[in-house]
Amino acid sequence: MEDLFIGKTEKEVVKRYDKYFRKRKDLVKLFPNVAEILEDFRSRKLKIALISNSTRAIVNSIINNYKLRKYFDVVIAMEDVKHRKPAPDSVLKACRLLKVKPQNAIFIGDTIIDMTAGKRAGCVTVGYKIEGDYGIKNLKEILKIIR
Repeated sequence: MEDLFIGKTEKEVVKRYDKYFRKRKDLVKLFPNVAEILEDFRSRKLKIALISNSTRAIVNSIINNYKLRKYFDVVIAMEDVKHRKPAPDSVLKACRLLKVKPQNAIFIGDTIIDMTAGKRAGCVTVGYKIEGDYGIKNLKEILKIIR
């Protein structure tokens, strides 16, 4: 930030980034089968959290754009924790809010940072196209793991 945004505070940069991102939210594409998987989870009355290192403005922009908000009991954004992923803070906060012990939670992610945060929190990890406790190449495979 110091090199690219000379004289700007982090808050100013984030505010500007959020503003421009909202104009480009349609460029974000969902992974295949996301809505179907979330609908399945919801029908089984599973507690669901969305955890992101992005700002709340960006997260809300995306989930509102795709009408996904109804699926999440908890949404954790970067402003909600002191330390972002790969620290376990956001995962632990989501578990607390959902009233679920981390060892009884399954953390699904698509980055090494996600898998690290999930493991540090004590969750079972499922890596989408990456290695975790379980690895899946298609999101529908999660339905075989979560029964």
